[in-house]
Amino acid sequence: MFTRRRLIQFSMFITTATFALARGFASATLDAPNLTDFILSGLQDLEARVKVDKADQNELTKINRDFGMAYRLKDINLKYKSPGMLRMEGAVGSMVLNGSTRLFKVPQIKLSKKDELGDEPGRKYSLLDVGILTKESISPFTAKFVRSETLEGNQLHVFELTFASKQIVQYVVWVNPTNKLIVKRDWLDNVGKKKATFYYRDPKEVTAGIWVPTRIDIMNSENVLAGTTVYSEVKVNQGLDAALFQIP
Repeated sequence: MFTRRRLIQFSMFITTATFALARGFASATLDAPNLTDFILSGLQDLEARVKVDKADQNELTKINRDFGMAYRLKDINLKYKSPGMLRMEGAVGSMVLNGSTRLFKVPQIKLSKKDELGDEPGRKYSLLDVGILTKESISPFTAKFVRSETLEGNQLHVFELTFASKQIVQYVVWVNPTNKLIVKRDWLDNVGKKKATFYYRDPKEVTAGIWVPTRIDIMNSENVLAGTTVYSEVKVNQGLDAALFQIP
């Protein structure tokens, strides 16, 4: 049976422990990394040769039709310019994206398709797709730090990216704080089910302080390798002309 003195001591212990936990939680919250800490500033444009090393159309179609379409271009030259301008062209055809407007051409089969993608970030290309964080690529999202964990020997920070206008978690990203690159990205649908997982591998420093992954593996929701692209001859900040991305 507790004496009055022991009850007081026990009460003081509980109070002290509660404040200690509160201070620890507040400290952990304040010290949590912010996704904006890993933005790669100063990157205005990017050009690379992109080779499709693997493309299983059946497995890609399980993600969505757009992936199967893009992977048909095989060996392409990719040009990207901020904000939101993309050009991919090869022997088979070309795709140009400017804002929310996309033009896809395959001359051999007389295909020319122009469409509007709306504001859905999963349908629009950004440097997030290459594993690079820029102010533009994360602007449609609210980022929440979830945890830190080790993946393939690297200590990474994990964030949930919520698409602000729909209040849904669109992506979960694993960020390497050393080179500021995304190492892994889960793409989720509107009910939180995983659509695909991207692994960004073999990073290369193309110029001082700017790293770019040179291999991207994409797994569909069944964890089957659907496609692999390899990046080479990567160049940044060449001052690409906006006229390259005009859509008639």
